Amino acid sequence: MRPLRVKLRTGELRGELLTALAYPSGDPEYAKLVLGELIEMGVEEVEFQGRSSLPTRPELKVLGKGTTSIILKVRGKHGWAAAKVLRSDSNREDVRREASCLSLANSVRVGPKLLDFRRRSLLMELIGGVTIREFLSSPPEPQVLREVILELLHQAFRLDKIGLDHGELSRAGNHVLIEEDFGVKIIDFESASTMRKPSNLSSIIQYLIFRKGASRTFEELGIEVRTSSLIDSLRKYKREINEGTFEEILKSLGLNRL
Repeated sequence: MRPLRVKLRTGELRGELLTALAYPSGDPEYAKLVLGELIEMGVEEVEFQGRSSLPTRPELKVLGKGTTSIILKVRGKHGWAAAKVLRSDSNREDVRREASCLSLANSVRVGPKLLDFRRRSLLMELIGGVTIREFLSSPPEPQVLREVILELLHQAFRLDKIGLDHGELSRAGNHVLIEEDFGVKIIDFESASTMRKPSNLSSIIQYLIFRKGASRTFEELGIEVRTSSLIDSLRKYKREINEGTFEEILKSLGLNRL
């Protein structure tokens, strides 16, 4: 069945739009504010498609649903995109800090591209693919797996170098997407900050090495991780983030050569 699509028009709030734009309260005044922001950013329609659904209307599918926002698939002047909309009960006043952090990440080729934002909504590149948790549960051939892990580590290193801490990468399962062509995208910069010491690389390594069942990942590559050497390398890296200490970590992981 073709997903439901709803056109956006100023002043018009069909039932589906009211539910989505003012989730979970259904407050029409809040929905009007969000509708106006989306139209300002050139959004023309919402397509209710995705892995998540809204409990108040289970038939309405969305790309994502969290404690502070929902993510909608939209189309407009930027083509297909993802719109992150603050929930009506969110404890966040606006998305400006997240937009700023995402823009900073984009400057080092990390994250979905920021397209536009307003107070309550943020428009970004639409990313497809699977979560890294799903990807690692049945990984492809070792060479592809190695390249994906290397790219993820390099992206984490680039974030560390600019002083931007993602904040959620030790629980990377839902915060990293692997695209069909095996491109790597770190997503969801809601908790990101430049005000704390960055730990993106160490957090990703914690996820890859120490999560339950993690040993399988490196077994697939035929690599035995030198844990004591890795811990020493991470300590050096935390003291001084640079190319040299990063290369030491790759060596400890057996990933310094393709």
